[in-house]
Amino acid sequence: MPTTYAISAITNASPAEITSAANPFSTGQIVQILGVAGMTGFPFTGPIIVLSSTQFTIPLNTTSSGAYPGSGGYAEVLSQLPALKSGYVAKYPLTIEQNFSTGVFRALNDSEQRWARRQPVFGFQLVYTDVDSYDVNIMREFFLSKKGMFVDGQLTNTFTVVLPDDILGTFTTYNFCYFYTEDFTTVESKPNLYSFVLKLGQARHN
Repeated sequence: MPTTYAISAITNASPAEITSAANPFSTGQIVQILGVAGMTGFPFTGPIIVLSSTQFTIPLNTTSSGAYPGSGGYAEVLSQLPALKSGYVAKYPLTIEQNFSTGVFRALNDSEQRWARRQPVFGFQLVYTDVDSYDVNIMREFFLSKKGMFVDGQLTNTFTVVLPDDILGTFTTYNFCYFYTEDFTTVESKPNLYSFVLKLGQARHN
């Protein structure tokens, strides 16, 4: 589980400035703000700008969000899908789907022109084949901790997925991912080895 940092103050400003316990955050990191009572706009997940080891801002207007009670809230870095002991996130085949939000322009002659108006979001099918009980338990614990995309109508329980591109020899990071697999089910494929499939989506964010 990720390390959490208690929040002692949240300003009513735009952007909101947050004071927390000393943390290792860096500008541009995706951070989750959870446990905040009495203020609208939370839970929050998004990039931060670091001001000091205890202060950072988030791109949220809290001028009319109400007063922070002084405790209860905490910050944590967006969790990352664990890798297997082998270092790989999953075993092949790996399926990635790409989806766009499109705009439509309709002319007087009823002709249409469509274009991608937002950055694409992705869906993933991760296949785990012949893994041992250690890897199964790690993945099950993470799945149970992140199952459920929304809490109180707010986007939360998302995480980061880092996947390799074997052709380019690079890695791509996908933020705001979530499980849409309903259950964590394994099959014993060989003695003491197990297989399972996890389906993930990427939430459209802003």
